[in-house]
Amino acid sequence: MISTSSSKSTFDCFCNYSIVEAGTPITAVKSCITRIFNKWAKDNGLLKKDNLSGSDIQEGMIVIFNLASPNIRYDSQTKVRVTSTEDNAFISEVLGEKLELWLDNNPEDAKIIIDKALLARKAAEAAKKARTAVKNKAEKKDKKTFLNMPTTLVDCFTKNREEAELYVVEGLSAASSLVAQRNGATQAVYSVRGMMLNIQKVANEKIIQNKEINNLITALGLDYDPRNGQMKYDKKKLRYGKIIAASDADPAGSAIENLLFNILWGLCPDLIIEGHVYSAEPPLFRATTKKNEYFFLKGQQELDEFKKHHSSFEIQRCKGLGEMLPEQLAECILDKETRTITQLKVEDIGKIDTLFDTLYGREVPPRVKFIEENSWKADMSYE
Repeated sequence: MISTSSSKSTFDCFCNYSIVEAGTPITAVKSCITRIFNKWAKDNGLLKKDNLSGSDIQEGMIVIFNLASPNIRYDSQTKVRVTSTEDNAFISEVLGEKLELWLDNNPEDAKIIIDKALLARKAAEAAKKARTAVKNKAEKKDKKTFLNMPTTLVDCFTKNREEAELYVVEGLSAASSLVAQRNGATQAVYSVRGMMLNIQKVANEKIIQNKEINNLITALGLDYDPRNGQMKYDKKKLRYGKIIAASDADPAGSAIENLLFNILWGLCPDLIIEGHVYSAEPPLFRATTKKNEYFFLKGQQELDEFKKHHSSFEIQRCKGLGEMLPEQLAECILDKETRTITQLKVEDIGKIDTLFDTLYGREVPPRVKFIEENSWKADMSYE
């Protein structure tokens, strides 16, 4: 069993060395993990009241186990679902004993898993409150809307929408940390999964069918015309004064962020032209001095400059947003006093149109030429 920064859990179960997709052994293992982690968390003062749910604890876990038993029975000839229950008590007893021993011997790792589960619960509770608020508002107005508010949006509650900020972040783990540390009055968090749709290569009617773009349009609050695939810019209707892309400080993160900018430019260029769109700049390195002072550095250039002024230090490569501590994310991404966000500015609309068409359009040769001519500018500190 290992825990990762992913928002998904994976259970690979083998019964008598044959893989099964579902059934009583998997249920028994999940129940045991939930029970033991809750007990350990309460015994060690990490959890006071309500138990954590199984989905909260298991977020990001990869569990692989094999059960060898003469009692295995299946629900059909395909043998992908186990129905026998004779081994459940054995699984609960043996796994529970070993898991408790591991938790006691690895308290730091156990605390990381518990903290992540608590963040997952906070994010789920916040999302539930947001959905309830939207539902109540809709009921009061007695009005049906074209699209429902997305469940992956944890909204803010300020009435001054110019001060409201929408963080668009990849992955539930990073989103959970941002939700836990944000200013709930002015900062909203919307999580997406991986690469978003390249709208340059799809017909207008396909755009609104994409769940994540559909949700993004709803969150922004602007009117969408499916005939031309455009949102109508209206500052009074726009629900956020700032739209901030927050992604990992690596090439994959940059690719996700640039796809978002491509979507916003394609749907409503005025969002960028009028200065509503920003890019958060998470650090790539963390430097700790001999005096235990730490500095976040955004790239190789800042690291080289830091080395000129410090003789004794330790350099740590920052991982993805989902693996940074919530307090670090707050300092680097959320806190207006310490964060770095860059506003996207447009000096030549024609050039921007050409750039997005080159990078994301249907024609491949212009894209190859652009890469060949500009690859030398890439930041090699990613490597």
